Order: sequence, then structure tokens, then C-alpha cells
Amino acid sequence: MQLSRPKTPTQAPPFVLEDLRGRRVSLAELRGRAVILYFWATW
Repeated sequence: MQLSRPKTPTQAPPFVLEDLRGRRVSLAELRGRAVILYFWATW
């Protein structure tokens, strides 16, 4: 697998997820920080 940067910068759409403690966290709250998203499913 090879990763590459997009040719033009793009913004992620706004969204809200729950953290492991059940608190709602929006992407906007994390502006300026490095964010790693890991989506996992059991299907």
C-alpha cells in the first residue's frame, strides 16, 4: 500500500463522534491538532 498527499488541500466535512467515555467531540473542537481517525466495523 502506498500513501500520497492530495494535489490540492481539502477540508474534512464537519462531524461529531462519541469518544470512549461517551462524550461528544466535534472535529471543529480539534482544529489545529493532529487527528488520527480509526474506523472499525464488525460486518
